[in-house]
Amino acid sequence: MSELTLFKSRAGTMGYVFRNGKTVHFLGGVYATAAKDEIEELTKECENGHPNYFIDENQKTIDSAMMDPMAVLRAQIKQEILDQMRANDPSKDMGSYGTGKLEGIATSANISGAAAASESQAAASGAAGGIRPAISVNLKK
Repeated sequence: MSELTLFKSRAGTMGYVFRNGKTVHFLGGVYATAAKDEIEELTKECENGHPNYFIDENQKTIDSAMMDPMAVLRAQIKQEILDQMRANDPSKDMGSYGTGKLEGIATSANISGAAAASESQAAASGAAGGIRPAISVNLKK
């Protein structure tokens, strides 16, 4: 992730209006930014002894990932679960997928073409009869 410059406020929630009119909020007593003009302006305010904003000498920067520690924790837990699933059953095909339009599939009748292009071992080996349409519809007049 990227490094952000960290500014702190003496109150839990405070606002600041930059000279260009942009408003930011110090939530939980902190505001982090990578914008050069914001860093320069807030640094000058702190150096000039602003009574509400300051730079903590023990924590001048912060990793952007740490601004949302729950997101970091969720990603770690997800990876641990996937690693555990792979370790418990290495033969299990986790598959892979891509996004986008499925080419050459107009109806469920010709979905078997997609099964041939699949990276799944089950589809490639034809396990359980391969992929078959759930319904076959014949529209005869």
